[in-house]
Amino acid sequence: MNGAPTKDLIVLVADQDMLFSLKGLLSRPVSLGIRAVDYDVYPHPHHDPACLLEAHDFLRPFVRSYARALVVFDREGCGQEQRPRDELEQIVEQHLARNGWDDHAAAIAIDPELENWV
Repeated sequence: MNGAPTKDLIVLVADQDMLFSLKGLLSRPVSLGIRAVDYDVYPHPHHDPACLLEAHDFLRPFVRSYARALVVFDREGCGQEQRPRDELEQIVEQHLARNGWDDHAAAIAIDPELENWV
């Protein structure tokens, strides 16, 4: 695809709970104090560990279709709980950057897990 991305944001999440939570948040731009965002949210079929280790592979085909990418997963259950949250996020972001997203992607390792926040 040539030219500018067609959508603002692609979000990769670890499970259906996160999918519904993110869709709910992003559907309320006025409440968040942001402009309306054209987005898609996808759950990774292999959940938290795959969001940590395979997000760059999952998102690579979308790099020219979306302006930004976001990966959201729980620290608990990702398989590398001994690492701090910020280190896990950095690992994902580095993989994404090396796979075409440059500085247009971010990761959020939720700690404690989403169910505890909700």
